[in-house]
Amino acid sequence: MSSRDSWSLDPTVGRLRKIFALLEARQDEVLTRLAIPSLDPRVRLARELARQLWERAWARANYRGSEVEETQMADLYEYAFILAFRQQGVGPPI
Repeated sequence: MSSRDSWSLDPTVGRLRKIFALLEARQDEVLTRLAIPSLDPRVRLARELARQLWERAWARANYRGSEVEETQMADLYEYAFILAFRQQGVGPPI
């Protein structure tokens, strides 16, 4: 069995792939709603800020022993991504 095959059989890897696919889809939805092209320079900063917020929230949930579903992780990232744009003055206020 190749190492590629062994990775695809790992349920943790499968879960992470599903989560990241959901995050990408949510990011695309937000950009569409805000009418911001993906190559806009503000997107890079928003992605970085959102990633930092999302990782902290996920770590906090894990520390507390909370089981967070994939869709909840995507919801959290979407909120963080929108918040990151709002910090740049883009989008409606909270």
